[in-house]
Amino acid sequence: MAPVQSPLSLNSELTRALDLPFPPTSFSARAKLIEHLDAHILERLEQLAEREILPAPLRALEARARALRLRFEAQNKRVALRLAARIAGGQYSPQGLARALRRCADVREAETGYDALDELLAELIDGGALPELSAQLEPEMVAYQPTPGRVILALVERAALSSSDVLCDLGSGLGWVVIVSALLSGAQGIGVELEPAYAAYANTCAQQLGLSQLRFITADAREAPLRAANVFYLYTPFRGSLLEHMLRRLEQEARTRQIRVCSYGPYTPTVALSPWLRLQSPSEPDPNTLCVFESTH
Repeated sequence: MAPVQSPLSLNSELTRALDLPFPPTSFSARAKLIEHLDAHILERLEQLAEREILPAPLRALEARARALRLRFEAQNKRVALRLAARIAGGQYSPQGLARALRRCADVREAETGYDALDELLAELIDGGALPELSAQLEPEMVAYQPTPGRVILALVERAALSSSDVLCDLGSGLGWVVIVSALLSGAQGIGVELEPAYAAYANTCAQQLGLSQLRFITADAREAPLRAANVFYLYTPFRGSLLEHMLRRLEQEARTRQIRVCSYGPYTPTVALSPWLRLQSPSEPDPNTLCVFESTH
């Protein structure tokens, strides 16, 4: 068993961890410092407090860390509120908003996972507290996980979304993909979501942002109406035979009009095997990047 660190040693180590670069002048820098405070100080002190009473120096260190965290959160909240007010006031073109988001959150597409852009979007797209979830997922349905913001930006660009498109997100969750895509392109949008609480939340967020061209419906994707859309997005909402069933449904839609299918996540290679789809971007199917396919029927 590893030796228990003495309070004096821990205090010295955590004090060094609190020696942060100041002042953090951007949303991105503050978001990273909040993560640093959580991982290197507050979580460790919480673990220690579960075993023993914190000595005075560590309590003072904890208070300082929590105060900094609150200050950074308040500053980032103000940034998000200003941005939301400008969006509501029509002060951004879609291209201007994309530049503002990239600049504010220091977006780097080569990164993986979530980043400061996701923190910013969570502040901008806020429908309040989620009600209790009620939908029961079948074994081949995948639990909701939000699409990273950088992937949504890539979707708008690589799929060349415009106001003439109707984007359908199959398994839309809290609605981020449809909402952000609409803000950045003017596209109409439909979110298909099995969980009623998620669909209601997304409709609230869309209304708050004045996006009347969007609607989120509670439906099983196997039975949802798809005819209005010409662009479909999949972030691994299904797997196995259910995914194959949905791809057959999309193929039927493609026989009536040309569609684009955008995929992100571990089941993208399965989507790429569909003979009626041709990969447009990138050159090879990659689960870690946004892939855009066009129908060939």
